[in-house]
Amino acid sequence: MQLTYTFLYTVCFNVRSLDLRWGEVYLLFSSYNVDIMVLLEVSKFDQVTIVTAFPNHLLFYQEGENAHRGVLNLVQQTVPVTRVPCHLASVCVVDLHLDETLRLIGMHAPDRKSWSCNDLSSFFLTNSIICGDFNVDLTEDDTRTSLRSDRTIDYAFAKGTQVTVQVHEGATTSDHKRIILVSAVEDNRKNMASQTSWPVFSSFLSYVFPFWEKQWSAFKMNEIYNNFTRFLSLLAARCTRTFPLKLARPAIPPELRSKLSYSRALSFKAKQTGDMKLKIESAKARNVVRRELRLFQQNQLAKQLSD
Repeated sequence: MQLTYTFLYTVCFNVRSLDLRWGEVYLLFSSYNVDIMVLLEVSKFDQVTIVTAFPNHLLFYQEGENAHRGVLNLVQQTVPVTRVPCHLASVCVVDLHLDETLRLIGMHAPDRKSWSCNDLSSFFLTNSIICGDFNVDLTEDDTRTSLRSDRTIDYAFAKGTQVTVQVHEGATTSDHKRIILVSAVEDNRKNMASQTSWPVFSSFLSYVFPFWEKQWSAFKMNEIYNNFTRFLSLLAARCTRTFPLKLARPAIPPELRSKLSYSRALSFKAKQTGDMKLKIESAKARNVVRRELRLFQQNQLAKQLSD
């Protein structure tokens, strides 16, 4: 299989309870279409809800030392991945099997923990990335990742590979900012695409509008907002299908689509009226548009084969 040079996008986010902010996580994923999400301090969460919201992801969870900790790695199914056994609490390790194996370590290091940073050294490979909340400020710059303590405590470090790290300055209800990791990799992944049926989404939304209108009138704004964003995320996921790019058909140009519509409308009108002139005209239009469509498909096929 031919290798593809692409970018791997990873978001590291201390959510401080995934059940409270999984809608925010979903919106972040939808906006940037990231490949991997490393979520810290997830606490106890509804696994069914997460699996439903992220049907095209694999979940790797490592428990913390208490109910309020824990790390969850969400990896898109298009990325070949395996779990690496790790006994350290709140440290989740996976191997990404690209052209070369890339090890990803997501971790949360609270002030009180049963392990030390030296315990992490055994998990590093030639190509490794570690990201998470280290709970220690190693820099003196103005880029703060903790909104509560006004410190830089969320980091990403790389060994054997180059990674660009940016702090996401968007609004969040967590007391930590998100950090985005971008790395250029060569991989042999099967390219996938997704398609959301927005007409179905809109139709179903209009159908349940009376229900949500009654909910909003209860004035429990925070609770209703969380429930509504959860509903929107699940509905969008339900209306989305994923498929290999090789099965995708090339889009028909707008001018060709208009000719197809005209030909069908003319044929329908000829059948309704029984007018022979319209039948002849619709047959001519149908033959012309069929030739153009066949020529377009042949050109697209030749282009794909040459690529």
